Amino acid sequence: MKQKEINSLKKHFSLGNERLTVEKFALGVISGKEMKQFKIDSFNFMDETEQFVYMKLLKESLAGKVGKALLEYSVPTDNFKNDSGVQKLYELNQDGLVDEDTVKGLMMELVEKAMYDFPVCVTIADIVYNVPSEKSEDAMDDDEEFVDENVFRFILCNIIPLSFAEAELYYNDAKNELLRRKDENGSLVLDKKATDSIMYPVLNDGTSDVNYVLYKTKDPKHPNQYIVEEFLKCAYTMSGVDEQAKIVNALYGTFGEELDYDILSGMKEELKRIEYEDSENPEVTKVAAKDLSKALENIGCDSDTIERFEKEYVKNVGEDIQVKSVNVMNTENTVFKTAGIKVTVKQKDIDKVSIERVNGKRCLVVEIDESMKVDDILVRV
Repeated sequence: MKQKEINSLKKHFSLGNERLTVEKFALGVISGKEMKQFKIDSFNFMDETEQFVYMKLLKESLAGKVGKALLEYSVPTDNFKNDSGVQKLYELNQDGLVDEDTVKGLMMELVEKAMYDFPVCVTIADIVYNVPSEKSEDAMDDDEEFVDENVFRFILCNIIPLSFAEAELYYNDAKNELLRRKDENGSLVLDKKATDSIMYPVLNDGTSDVNYVLYKTKDPKHPNQYIVEEFLKCAYTMSGVDEQAKIVNALYGTFGEELDYDILSGMKEELKRIEYEDSENPEVTKVAAKDLSKALENIGCDSDTIERFEKEYVKNVGEDIQVKSVNVMNTENTVFKTAGIKVTVKQKDIDKVSIERVNGKRCLVVEIDESMKVDDILVRV
């Protein structure tokens, strides 16, 4: 899924939204390899407070950047006949959350394969999304009538940790004092965010695509490899953090102390071009050594430098291994950091920034308008 498609879907996760409906909602509390609680409800019949909490949780499970927290995996053909988690998600998506034993079995298997030994709550939502065309999206913005382009039905699964409630202080109006409250029964509290989420099938170019599955991790540095390999039975790839670190090592190995701002800014522009040319591809844009070598050539690097980079790429990343462009460099923003100072500039405004010598000192020079905001206060400069 492209980031734009994720963002468009995510904004419809709200109660009463006529484009997105949660049909049924299953919940299971699992502790010590035992199902402590289980239920399947029609979402509309649930308590309004529960609806609000779970809708917020569902929306959060799609938050993040594609290629970093949101990882899309290609589903091998064998996965539809080898009793994999994907096969079971496919069947749930076809039949809905009708068979309780099937839903329970999926929850238990997911927690077992995830290797979690602490209490968790597993939720599975059966969701219908009326995919708008670009024309109908514009009509919505203008409060005009719209026509749906496609109906997309998908399963969204979350694993949420449960932790013991802490002591609280609350104000008691009758006694006019702060009182200490602690649950003596040791109740478990649902965390606000899932550690892992699975969306299946995915939405590619406005239509359902069963050949891919989307996995969301709360910690991009440490995705749960067991869920990907043992439950989904997909080929695990490097995390976004690992990919970025390996590319950085390849750049340092190539340029050493000669790695400067001009090289990085030039590569950012080349990556933006590659991403634009690949915009019709439903998958996240990936690049190989040859793509980055061509980028270096386009910004004026000589053949010896390019040859060194290709060797460093093989050494750090691997031969014929592709990495996601989003993990090579951020093409949306540039973040400048130095002692005590951090400046973030949107890439579309990067031409307003330069590095110059002022009074003999190296300075980051930022072009500004006649007025700007300081701590959100509009001031003249």
